[in-house]
Amino acid sequence: GVTYPTDADLAQALEEALAREAKPYEEAVVAASFMDQLPKAGKITKVEDTDFGFKVWTLSNGAKIVWKQTDFKNDQILISAVSPVGSANLDGLTVAEKDNLTSAFSIGGFADFSATDIRKMLAGKNANANISINRSGVNVSGSCSPKDIRTMMEMIYLGATKPRMDQDAYDSWFKRNRSQMEMAEGTPNKIQNDSLTCTIYKGQKEMYPTTVAEFDQIDYKNMLDKAASLTKNAADFTFFMIGNIDEDSLKVMAEQYIAALPSTGKATEKYDKGYIYMTKGSRENRFDLPMAQPMTTVYNVFCLFDKPYNMKEQVALNFLGQIAQTTLTETIREKEGGVYSPGAATGYGNRQEMIQMLYVFVTGEEKLAHIEDVAYREISKLTEEINDDYFQRARDYAIKNYQAQQKENSYWLSVITEKYLYGNDSETGIEDTIKNLTPDDVKAVAKEIISNASRIQFVSNGVEKK
Repeated sequence: GVTYPTDADLAQALEEALAREAKPYEEAVVAASFMDQLPKAGKITKVEDTDFGFKVWTLSNGAKIVWKQTDFKNDQILISAVSPVGSANLDGLTVAEKDNLTSAFSIGGFADFSATDIRKMLAGKNANANISINRSGVNVSGSCSPKDIRTMMEMIYLGATKPRMDQDAYDSWFKRNRSQMEMAEGTPNKIQNDSLTCTIYKGQKEMYPTTVAEFDQIDYKNMLDKAASLTKNAADFTFFMIGNIDEDSLKVMAEQYIAALPSTGKATEKYDKGYIYMTKGSRENRFDLPMAQPMTTVYNVFCLFDKPYNMKEQVALNFLGQIAQTTLTETIREKEGGVYSPGAATGYGNRQEMIQMLYVFVTGEEKLAHIEDVAYREISKLTEEINDDYFQRARDYAIKNYQAQQKENSYWLSVITEKYLYGNDSETGIEDTIKNLTPDDVKAVAKEIISNASRIQFVSNGVEKK
């Protein structure tokens, strides 16, 4: 049974507590900067001009910086970096470990600074930088004000060269994530999402969701060591920077930090690009899912492969996504009253060279067959007929969005990345393409998708839990 304290016990505990010496909380002293000793600086060895007013600096370690000064925002400098050599090139890791490399690499902070120390160091500063790792590459992202550019550069340098192991931080992260996985196990949302993923990537086990048992086997040190190997060759990295940049200041920062990153001297020539595509071929997955409050979720996913970038087709695809969304909202929700918040979207994978379209809705089992038929019929009709009002709305949105983006650093960072690394020019002539696009162009894209794409039909039919 439970033993409760007596009045005498409580009085004694209070007296002991009051007798203890209480020391005021002392905040640990925060260092003035992340680096007391600077690395050996490198040099800019080549200067070139490239598209859209950007300059290219080749550094002595083989890294490149593609940059442009703008006056869009006085307090903003954006940076991103890409290495095409990702976790697909690492041996000695399980799929679960590869999926968690970013966390293992960053959770402990860097050098002598824990993640908590870093947050304290950044108080009052406008600077951040992060490194992430996936199958197809390593990515750096960050931003700063002009006055805090050194802090951002220090974070990039130390993050890439001195990832810190922190077992306590890892244990806390592991326990938290494992607990979340356990709680999600067997829930309708978990079953549905896992089933959808396995259906889309049928037979490609590296894309299957991690189980608790697999998560239990991940090794922190192994992940950290393997992840760190991906940032040891600066020649694999291209850095992109834009914003209120002072060229003289950037030159100092580039040579002191980015050109000082370790390198083999040349970029990796042969590597696994790590792209994973939706498994080719049409298929269907329908199953009953016991639920406390039954609802049926329907996904239709279409994918066309081997589609090199084409600006006109890309714009027509964007129009199609918006028109499909409006069409389904007006038909299966407003007219039929049979669904909750239907969604439709289109997308183009530049690196994978594939076109995707999907639509999704949630309905009741009694309306499923009818709503399925109406939804597919309405989407298929877009191959023959495009509502003029829907088309004009899509065009107005595209023009407005394009014009707003012209003064956004993030837009130009994306544009130059696509052009410089992958050769896809998503800017030159885009406004004219938007203005000159016709409904027939949208119909042509819709027809190619409906006629030729691999189609996945996924139906998670909610039934009453017994």
